[in-house]
Amino acid sequence: MCVGGGLFGFITKPKTSLGRVRIVFVGFIVQLVFYYLVFINFPSDAPANETNKETYFNYKLLISQILTFVGSFLIGLGDCSFHTQLFNVLASQYKNTSASAFALFQLVQGGTSAVAYVYASSLAVEYQLLILVITLLLSTIAFFVVLFSNANNDLDESSSLIIG
Repeated sequence: MCVGGGLFGFITKPKTSLGRVRIVFVGFIVQLVFYYLVFINFPSDAPANETNKETYFNYKLLISQILTFVGSFLIGLGDCSFHTQLFNVLASQYKNTSASAFALFQLVQGGTSAVAYVYASSLAVEYQLLILVITLLLSTIAFFVVLFSNANNDLDESSSLIIG
């Protein structure tokens, strides 16, 4: 899953907050494209049971399979771009307690996955995608807030060292 994201991070080598913003923003856009592909490629009752219901666009089977494989790559790339930058920020912000920070991250991620597992078979695809888009938007905003507050703290510390 993270091969494309790892190559993306290796090629761009973000050293500044602006570089991280670019990678996370690209991941955000790529995941939105994936959610759109799911929306047009799967019928609304697909999570509940097997279905013969038509999708929004009547694609031939080959086109539908191509969209599915392209979407698989896109979600892996988008997810990796988020995770690599998130791990980087966690490791740099919590240098002395990184194990605790990563454990807390895994706890929250596992809890939200459990909640998604509970509603997955009862909600239509559209509502699941709406939940995903809202959480994607909120998590991207939260990442930027943490990243820029960390960057401002680094600037404050370096300026106090210069002045003091």
